[in-house]
Amino acid sequence: MAFAHQGQQPVKPSNWVPSSPEVHAYLVRWITENCRLVQAIEDQQLHVLLLAGCPYINLPPHMTCSCDIIAAYKKACKVVIKLLKDMPSHLHFDMDAWSSPNHHAFVAWTVQFEFQGDILTSC
Repeated sequence: MAFAHQGQQPVKPSNWVPSSPEVHAYLVRWITENCRLVQAIEDQQLHVLLLAGCPYINLPPHMTCSCDIIAAYKKACKVVIKLLKDMPSHLHFDMDAWSSPNHHAFVAWTVQFEFQGDILTSC
């Protein structure tokens, strides 16, 4: 209860032990969504923290996580390509270019479209 924010339910401990593929999937998601370095998986303090609640899980090396990220990216690309090909509505493309103070050029492409009533943006 001490860690719950006001208006939230208290955190409840769980007896659930994730399988090895689930651990890999959660690590891939944590690394990619939070822009972490893959080498963070090798951090000993992170191992202590993760293994404190589930001492029997198998944490993969960072090279395995790199391969998992590449595999997830390739699969997501196929899904997005199919989604865009089957899109019944119009796609709106934008491009923006700029340079940084140290004279490096950057270009960003985005596409917006409606999917199930929501406007989605992809970079």
